[in-house]
Amino acid sequence: MEGEACSSRQRKPSISCLLLGVDGRDKPGHDEGRQFSEPNKRMRLMPIPMDVQHASEQFESFLADARDISGLATRNQTYTMVQGVLQVFRRRLSLADAIRFAGALPPILRAIFVSDWDTDEIRAPFGDLASMAQEAQALRRDHNFAPPSCIGDVAAALRKHVDAADFERVLASLPDGAAEFWRIS
Repeated sequence: MEGEACSSRQRKPSISCLLLGVDGRDKPGHDEGRQFSEPNKRMRLMPIPMDVQHASEQFESFLADARDISGLATRNQTYTMVQGVLQVFRRRLSLADAIRFAGALPPILRAIFVSDWDTDEIRAPFGDLASMAQEAQALRRDHNFAPPSCIGDVAAALRKHVDAADFERVLASLPDGAAEFWRIS
């Protein structure tokens, strides 16, 4: 069935074929892919990217770093802090800028960054870090133990888990205040 959906006979590849990295056409210089048992049914198999294969381990390592840097006691406390900081930053970006930024994040942080997103929410301006930290601390207020240094703490942990050059390139393309938000002192 998968081979049929992504068959080279199709004029336009389906969305699922595109997500799998299969366009339904043979391209010179590309792997012909795996042959299915039925004649003329082909599908190129794309390996799972390493960052996706190891997303859970990478996220646990990030959480441990963020917990240690912030002095929080648990993964749950750390998760709430991280989610709050990501949401505060996201509120200050256009949709296009936020998607570009998300592309520089590891897979699970990317998912957290875009989850529960009201894309119609009015953009907030970048302000001073103390005010934005208070905004991050307001997420699930009764269960949020994020310290006043939460933005810098998350930034320090995040920078250990992203490609530095790619992250800086993306930050340079974002509005004024974005690079300062993720600057560590």
